[in-house]
Amino acid sequence: MAHFERIRDVISGPFSPEVIRQRTTTGWQMVSIEWRRELPDSEAPTQGAFSEDIPYGLRISDDCQRLEIDPIENRTLMLMMELLVQVGRQTSTAASRPPQEAPSGRKADF
Repeated sequence: MAHFERIRDVISGPFSPEVIRQRTTTGWQMVSIEWRRELPDSEAPTQGAFSEDIPYGLRISDDCQRLEIDPIENRTLMLMMELLVQVGRQTSTAASRPPQEAPSGRKADF
């Protein structure tokens, strides 16, 4: 099975066909072009245009037809949830313990 490398060129100035020429001579193949523009307040986004961000933990599939799990971001989310569960257990364990007798003879809230 062939493996592919992907890069994304962010264009910050006028476009030059030289960029395409350089990429194709080094073996790159153009697979998509993304366009964007700022909409005036009076105009709504066109049908099919992206109107929201891709949720963290997902990415656009290679065929650009669906969202798929991003393994690195998904693992990060799972680790955060595991940490939240651990902190929750520690908090509930501490809250369920009976109050301790303080050296002064008063009850302490720890």
